Amino acid sequence: MRIDVQMRTFHIQSVFDYVLTEAYKTEKNFQRYISARADKIREEGIDTDIWAY
Repeated sequence: MRIDVQMRTFHIQSVFDYVLTEAYKTEKNFQRYISARADKIREEGIDTDIWAY
């Protein structure tokens, strides 16, 4: 089986952040981690529109 996927910059950066900060130890669900990370970034006034870049 083959699954094609396109990972955007935000997701790649989130994977690295998830591992480097060891967030996987406290948040087991990566999708929830991405959502929380996006919320935090938006609160700082930074756009997280993954389709824009």
